[in-house]
Amino acid sequence: MKKIAAYLRLSLSDRDLGENGKDESNSIENQRMLIRNYLTGHSEIIGEVVEYKDDGYTGLNFNRPAFREMIDDAKKGYIGTIVVKDLSRFGRDYIGVGDYLEQILPSLGVRLIAINNRYDSKEQGASIAGIDYSITNLVNNMYSKDISKKIRSVFAAKWKQGLNATASVPYGYMIDKDDPTLTPVIDEEAAQVVRRIFSLAIDGYSSKEIAERLNADVVLTPKMYKEKKFGIKSGKTISPPEEMLWNTHTVLNVLKKYDYTGARVHGKIEHIGVGLGKTKIKNKRDWTVVENNHEPIVSKSDYEAAQLIIQRCKDPSKFKNSNNNLLAGMVRCGCCGHLLQFLGFDNRHLYCQHATDVGSKSKCCRDQYDALTIRSVVLHSLRVHLKLLSDANDVLTEQSRNLLPTEQENESKIRRRLEELSDEFVRQYENYVNGHIDRAGFMSVKEQIAEEKERLEAHLSDLEKNRDEKDRLLFEMKRTLNIGEVVKDCRTIKKTVLLALIDEIRVKNGKDIEIRFKFEDLYRQALEEIENAG
Repeated sequence: MKKIAAYLRLSLSDRDLGENGKDESNSIENQRMLIRNYLTGHSEIIGEVVEYKDDGYTGLNFNRPAFREMIDDAKKGYIGTIVVKDLSRFGRDYIGVGDYLEQILPSLGVRLIAINNRYDSKEQGASIAGIDYSITNLVNNMYSKDISKKIRSVFAAKWKQGLNATASVPYGYMIDKDDPTLTPVIDEEAAQVVRRIFSLAIDGYSSKEIAERLNADVVLTPKMYKEKKFGIKSGKTISPPEEMLWNTHTVLNVLKKYDYTGARVHGKIEHIGVGLGKTKIKNKRDWTVVENNHEPIVSKSDYEAAQLIIQRCKDPSKFKNSNNNLLAGMVRCGCCGHLLQFLGFDNRHLYCQHATDVGSKSKCCRDQYDALTIRSVVLHSLRVHLKLLSDANDVLTEQSRNLLPTEQENESKIRRRLEELSDEFVRQYENYVNGHIDRAGFMSVKEQIAEEKERLEAHLSDLEKNRDEKDRLLFEMKRTLNIGEVVKDCRTIKKTVLLALIDEIRVKNGKDIEIRFKFEDLYRQALEEIENAG
């Protein structure tokens, strides 16, 4: 004889049952009692009662351990009837619940009873109660999504007005609690550490070396500093106090935080669906960035220089304290490819050591190269190519600005059509439940809607991908061009800036200088985008 499955579910949102008027009848014990009393009063439902319980799982998806176990047992033929308090306990996904009620459970020969909805699949057929259940589940689903959407909208509205939704600020800032806008103000003691980290990074020190210097000077980590100065504790502390030290991760977290330029970045994290417990980093173009929101700790040019350096220089520590030898470790022989060496200690001339080492068989030039001449040519060429990149950036930015309304309108049309298709599916499904169309007709319409949705979603994905690629290109070009502000003044140019912008320098026959820039691909991609748009 097949068994009776009593399915119980308590979501995380039900943890405060009984508070603020919240319905305590959703508790596991009350669900169990309701099902037990129902079965006692319906002696015609015969079989051993087996309980399946999901405690702390959302109803917006079916990825619940006890639910999956119950369905697996049903597929094996162990279960003949499933009893739940109401359909919201079974699930809040309207379409998914519909599939179970109309296709999956009937095909398995499983009867479903939702007590409070007065739903019994054995008696239901195509009666008016079918619409009742579909509307009930639709409301359940929409309620959860609507609440989540409203909360996100409130935060987004505050962000766009330049208001902070929370009092959380990066290390280096603090909040004046009397300020209703919660605008960050500089905490000078911590800000000095932030500036020091950026300065060391731009000078070529690795994140590990920066951490070692901070630890040697007994500088408190951001976590320990906030706890000591403001009494703010965040998360669990595993390490003893003496082991709460700066490391590569804490240093990089400081260097990567755009907030230090005076901007506030909101909405970087996106929750996937409602109640799924999954997040992802949103595309940068979808972040809410409020420029000039508060006083900066570092300049934008220093911030961008640090980003390029930590991204492109694998080991900048090798080049610290070498600004007197700006070209050291960068110039190669155009014949053999070996690095050129400085002659003597005056740092004025470079030569190919390989030619000296191997003797007369080498085809390498044995001339001495004037380091100042090479440096002058390199800096001039760098400025010229940055100007070309800047011009391309201006043209591409203007083209993108002009095309944006058309692109947005195309995407809006596709999204509106997708919404129409979803609404049409709901209408056709309710027509099927109400008996206005048969199963074959519904399945045919469902297939047509699915095919059109798949085609439109693929097209929308392509449009978004192309726009994302263009946004990424403009973003990378802007980051590179910010370094140009540093290159304009050769007296203060850093060795690490050259390392971030120049891939290789080769000198041949005493006069031929070949320079390969790291942003050449960006320039090429920009020209291709401009040509395609034109």
